[in-house]
Formats: sequence, C-alpha cells, structure tokens
Amino acid sequence: MAQTTGYLGQRFFVSVSESVLPDIRRIGSDYYNEPFKIPLVNVRFPLAADVNYVVSNSVSIGAGVTSTNVVGNFRNMYYFINDNNNRLFYYSAVTYNTKLFNLYLEGHKRLSYSVIDNYFRFGIGFASFKNTSYHDSYCQVGDNYYGSSALYKIELPSDVEVFRLDQKSSLTGLYYEFGNRIPVANHILLFYGISGYLFPVKDAQYTSFDDTQISNTTSNTCIIDLGKKRVGNGNMLKFNFGLTFTL
Repeated sequence: MAQTTGYLGQRFFVSVSESVLPDIRRIGSDYYNEPFKIPLVNVRFPLAADVNYVVSNSVSIGAGVTSTNVVGNFRNMYYFINDNNNRLFYYSAVTYNTKLFNLYLEGHKRLSYSVIDNYFRFGIGFASFKNTSYHDSYCQVGDNYYGSSALYKIELPSDVEVFRLDQKSSLTGLYYEFGNRIPVANHILLFYGISGYLFPVKDAQYTSFDDTQISNTTSNTCIIDLGKKRVGNGNMLKFNFGLTFTL
C-alpha cells in the first residue's frame, strides 16, 4: 500500500511485442483440380509497440501501433468485356499493408503494484490499409462451369482498372486486451496476453468475393471491400508476448 504509483517509482512505460495471429481467410470452395489454393488457416506474426502512463494504482492510459500484412483472396470475379456477353474471370490473392492504432484505458488490481500482475485494456481502434500486391493470379476467358481446365496463371494486367494498386481505406472500432506482467530485471517486465480489434464494416457494396460480377472502373470498390472484410476478420484475436521497459 505504501508503494509509489507505478513500478520502482516509474510511471512511464514503453512496450514492444511479437504476436501470433491465427488467420482464417478461405473464400469459396475449390473446383476440381483448380490450381489456386489458399490455406484455410494462415499464421501471421505482427510487430507492435505501445506507451503507457500510470495514473493511479488501478488505472493507466496509453496508445499503441501494430504493423502487419493481411491477405485476402477472391475467386471467379468477372466482368463483361464487350456487348457479346464475353466474360473474363479472375482469381487472385491480395496483400494489404495494414497499420493498426489504439487509444486505451488500462485497469489493474487496486492493491497490486500498478503494472505488475493481471491487467485489462479497453479503448478505440483504428485501421489504415492499402492493397500493395497480388500473387497466385489466374484468369479464364468465357464461362467457368467446367472446373479449372481453362485457368491459366497471369500477372493481373495493368489496364484492369478495378485491380489497381494502392487503393486506400480505413476502419474504426473497438480495441481490447487482457494480459499479465512479470518483473524479470530492474525496470524490465515480461508480458503476455491476448488482444484484438472489433471493426464493424460499413458502406460495403460487396459482401461476396466468389462468383461475383464487378465493373472494370476506378470507382469499383470490390478490392477495398475485400480489404475491409479481411482486416476486420483477420485481427479479432491474437496472442502477444513481449517486454515492457520502465522510464
């Protein structure tokens, strides 16, 4: 009870962490012998950092940032290339460079040494993302009713406006975290826990990315909408471990 608020007289903390994030990202089901194979579960290892200031023995305030790449896939997306109802079908995986930010309140046990032992966080989350590359891309001309026999691997052509790179968007939602800190040296603590973001997806024109018609225009939102879905679903739960330094 006589301890100074904080840890060893320090109130300001900087944390760095590595996370393990199981990411379920499959869209659609395989056609017979289709070469486009996206794993059902992908594992990512995002890096994060945050700063934290102890206000009292039971409350801290802080902010954090996470950098990661999120991958989404679309399949059988098509558009009409002329008045004869000829269609181009595209399959690909999209990489989104993503930054996640949060502002939070942190709660501690009132009788603990502020940042030692169990803690929980709750706050506002913000995500900014853009599509930076495509890989494992395939195309088929005509109807796609007979499996993968007509699929051939390509680089998405630069004149397909809807798939242009560096399309940007953002999401706002909630951030949460539960964890525990253990002192390992003077002014250094080890921490571990779980955290995530809950992003409601709004104003999305596309909710399906399997066998869906698109328009080949710069105003088409299918890549942005896929990014919103993947960034939201792909960051709901992660396992964290790292070090906290007291200043």
